[in-house]
Amino acid sequence: MKLKLYELTIKDFAGIKEESFQFDGKDAKIFGDNATGKTTTAVAINWLLFDKGLEGQKIDIVPKDEHNHHIHERVPTVSAVFDMDGNQIKLQRESHPNYEKVEGSTKKHYKNSRTNKQYIDDVPFAVTKYKTEINKIIDEEVFKLVTNPDAFPQLHWQDKRKMLFEIAGGVSDIQVIESSKELKPLLDIIGKREIEDHKKVIKEQLSRAKENLEHIPVKINTLNDQLQEESSNLKVDEVLQEIERLEGKLSVLEEKKSEARNGGATLDIKRQISDKQYEMDTLKRDIEGSSKDKKNGLQREVPFFESDIDIFKGQKQRTERDIEDLVTSKERALEEYRELKKERDAVEIQKFKADVDDTCPTCGQPLQKYKVQEAREHAEAEFNQKKSRKLEQLNQDLERKVNSGKSIAQSIEVNKSKIADLDGKISNTQQEIEKVQKQLEKVTGDDVRAEDDDRYKALQSDIEVLQAKLGDEEEAVKEWVADIEASVQKIQTDLGKQREALASHKATERLKGSIEEYHQEEERLLDLIEKLKYDQYLLDEFTKTKVNLITEKVNQMFDLARFKLFHQQVNGDIKETCEIMVDGVTYDGGLNNAARINVGLDIVETLSNHFNVEAPIFIDNSESVTQLKEVPAQQIQLIVSEQDDKLKLKTEL
Repeated sequence: MKLKLYELTIKDFAGIKEESFQFDGKDAKIFGDNATGKTTTAVAINWLLFDKGLEGQKIDIVPKDEHNHHIHERVPTVSAVFDMDGNQIKLQRESHPNYEKVEGSTKKHYKNSRTNKQYIDDVPFAVTKYKTEINKIIDEEVFKLVTNPDAFPQLHWQDKRKMLFEIAGGVSDIQVIESSKELKPLLDIIGKREIEDHKKVIKEQLSRAKENLEHIPVKINTLNDQLQEESSNLKVDEVLQEIERLEGKLSVLEEKKSEARNGGATLDIKRQISDKQYEMDTLKRDIEGSSKDKKNGLQREVPFFESDIDIFKGQKQRTERDIEDLVTSKERALEEYRELKKERDAVEIQKFKADVDDTCPTCGQPLQKYKVQEAREHAEAEFNQKKSRKLEQLNQDLERKVNSGKSIAQSIEVNKSKIADLDGKISNTQQEIEKVQKQLEKVTGDDVRAEDDDRYKALQSDIEVLQAKLGDEEEAVKEWVADIEASVQKIQTDLGKQREALASHKATERLKGSIEEYHQEEERLLDLIEKLKYDQYLLDEFTKTKVNLITEKVNQMFDLARFKLFHQQVNGDIKETCEIMVDGVTYDGGLNNAARINVGLDIVETLSNHFNVEAPIFIDNSESVTQLKEVPAQQIQLIVSEQDDKLKLKTEL
């Protein structure tokens, strides 16, 4: 689409009171001193089309008086006639003030707002419809780029770069790879991920591999320092047998301790004391008689029942301690079962590794194939036999542990039943105490004392003897339990030493395995780093090749402009950029105004070809340009001329 400006009329628009220009579609020059409105002509065209300034901003177009106050009653108007592909079209836009009536008066008050009116070929259009029709003619952003030589250079570098790639069509990764045989291995990469993403992946992998490699010697040295040679020479089978023997002795002692705590001798004495107490109570009732006998008898029953409760509670506490000990033994047995099972599982998954020398140790000659095969079969049979014996031993150990655990569990359940029975006895006895206490509340008596009767005193004496005997018996039980616990402590100490030795041996074997794994990891990382460095080199070569291809393709589209699209940093990385250059001088780094205008026109010409649009180019501050670059589009130069205090138009022949 070719758009040429034929006529332009501006009235009451910003600083222009009224001007009319007859371009007739030709190149032209508008002369005028500073502040006469040269740039305003370009602004007026942009406002006419898009209701905006040259930078896309809202603008103040209402003229002002000598006091810098708006003359709001004026109607800024811009009218233009264009030739569009051989057909004339007239556009006009007006800005009208908005008023509101003042109540009780015939005057109108300015609302400090305005309404635009738009016309196409003198036909009025609503704002939305007018925008739609203008967009059919030309896009706003495209119009800015093809009518202002400074528009493209003012874009952000990323936007400039994006537009250049859009125009040039870019260079695909496949094209870059196919341009160099060395880059062929990268063909496998581009089907999986972008090259830039692959760079990040390789860089991250290389950094991680170097970091991991750096730490491996430290880890190996640390593990070597922890090795204990004496643990390596431990006779594991003998230690396991000793552990089993000590555990058996410990189990026997635990049973003896439980029997001592629940011994029948003390219970029998307590029962005799209880019987004597009962006889005393009966005698007291007989002696004191009547209500007092009954009262005293009832009072005697309470300690009897309370003594039973104490006995039951003591039995319950001892049984609970037994359960705790049994639970501890069960947990210990379960942990040992798990260790044995892990060991058995490890043995089960062991595979025979043939490592038979095929050379005669005497003469150094290669052995015959059948002899090598016999040696291998013999070695495999020996391996399987050892493995079978080991599994058989471990399975026997596991079975013993299972039986021990079942026995302990059965003992726990028996003791739990004892506790439930004792809880029932305590509850029933407490109910008996409550019954006696209720009866005591209803009973009264005299001062007759059973304590003065010889029979009563004899029973008291018997009780005292029994209580002394009970104390001696309980002390004997304590000493027995203490002896058992001392033996238990010694066995547990010995057992702990054996388990510690076994654990140390296992830890040493694990350390050796870890050290070997680290050595293998070290070799793997060295190979990986070498490969990653080669991959990194290929990616660097790819980037350099792509930079050269893209830059060459973009620069071929322009006569004057050259673009620096990449910058190589000190560390060798390629950084994206977009700088406009002319003969090695950057647009923003020393290029003079004339060169900036001509390179801007060069860019406009390329953009016009890309968008297939030609539109009038307004060239501001062009008085410094002695030789303006010729382009197909209509050029309108805005030239500073001190002698022209009013705008003057000169069209080219």
